[in-house]
Amino acid sequence: LAGKPNEGANQRHGACPREGQELIRVGAARSRDVIVDFCWKCQGVWLDAGELERLRNAPPKS
Repeated sequence: LAGKPNEGANQRHGACPREGQELIRVGAARSRDVIVDFCWKCQGVWLDAGELERLRNAPPKS
């Protein structure tokens, strides 16, 4: 994770399926194009459809 909410994105995004806590949207460290949902309570990272494949195919940051 990039460690901070993505600027311009809706920072709150639903509830954690595991804990029920509000999810925070953060930029993925490997690709700025992918925004993942993070739960501060369980440290879970939740991806939407297609995001894992986009992360796998993202070129390494230089």
